[in-house]
Amino acid sequence: NISGGKIEGKSAIYHKSGELKISGGEFVAVGPKADYVHNGNGCNATGDALVIEACDYPDGVPVVSITGGKFTSANASAIGYYQQSEDYKLENEKFVTGGVFDSDPNGHA
Repeated sequence: NISGGKIEGKSAIYHKSGELKISGGEFVAVGPKADYVHNGNGCNATGDALVIEACDYPDGVPVVSITGGKFTSANASAIGYYQQSEDYKLENEKFVTGGVFDSDPNGHA
């Protein structure tokens, strides 16, 4: 659960498994835009402020809820959603009900 604070990095948040609830905070990505590449032992930054990767990680595909927060990316998207393969898909595709985004939250609202 994230309700405040500021996170800045190549990608501010990278989420692969379990439940993520964001109700506030500021998330700033400053890294270069990069193609998604699945990393079974971690992550590769894409430059998106929030990266959600549906993959074969333990505990199943990610479950996400965004009700607030500010998401910005200098070179990519506010939210980047990626799938390792067609076998993995978000359980809740419409998970954005609030927040401020510097680009369209990719149809997840």
